[in-house]
Amino acid sequence: MNKRNFFASIILIVLCGCYAYFTANLETRNIQNTTQPSFFPWIITGCLAILSFSLLLQSLLTTKRQTLKKKPAPRDLIIIGFLISLAYLLLLPVLGFLGGNILFFAGLSRIYGEKNILKICLFSVIISIFIFYLFRNVFQIQLPIGILGGVLT
Repeated sequence: MNKRNFFASIILIVLCGCYAYFTANLETRNIQNTTQPSFFPWIITGCLAILSFSLLLQSLLTTKRQTLKKKPAPRDLIIIGFLISLAYLLLLPVLGFLGGNILFFAGLSRIYGEKNILKICLFSVIISIFIFYLFRNVFQIQLPIGILGGVLT
């Protein structure tokens, strides 16, 4: 059993319970065709609960021999990742959510070791389009369109 992961998962489960309690007590609105204020907190609570219980299960099922020793990330990769994130934030109003995310995911994929340009491009485009239309059509949240305004409207 991995004790760090076990205790971390227990703490996260308790935090998830507290977050769920506060989310359950949020006020509701009587506006038609809109999401309630508690909608996204419930999504966060559900994702946190799934990940916390997965970590708990993983900590209970792994033995000491199965744990991998991780190498620390090189300082250069951390700095490059930070600069890519900063550039993403600065370019988001200009490029929009879709254009910015494609470049952001491509940059992160490259610095984390993916060398196949086709995989990088496909991953970046497909994930960005999926997230954009998920928020736009399912959650009904308008994200910045940027330079693609004529194409996406």
